[in-house]
Amino acid sequence: TTMQLQALLNATNNIHNSPCVDRFYRLQTRPSIKQPLLQRSPRSAELSRDEKLQIQTLRTHTGMSKKAIARKLGKTYMQVRHALRTPVTPQKVRSGRKPLISTPLKEAIRQLLLSDELYRRL
Repeated sequence: TTMQLQALLNATNNIHNSPCVDRFYRLQTRPSIKQPLLQRSPRSAELSRDEKLQIQTLRTHTGMSKKAIARKLGKTYMQVRHALRTPVTPQKVRSGRKPLISTPLKEAIRQLLLSDELYRRL
């Protein structure tokens, strides 16, 4: 029994008998199979104003589906979807503080002040 105990102790002290080490060596000796990286398709060209207008016209007047429009014009589904969701021409983003008084109100105040002689001199 001492021999069995000695064998058992040697087995636990020997790191090469560990299941983790055994798996590690199997993985190291196995021929490596490299997976090809996923290739993204090249980015589609941006649509021109006329192309966006053509897509919107086809959708509103003929009622064609987005997929049918994409097939007919040779564009991607996402290009057609984007053209239908966004304005034909890019909108200017205004910066700065919003006016406190709107333009029609400004004009009404101006007319009121110009109509009275007392305020006209100011």
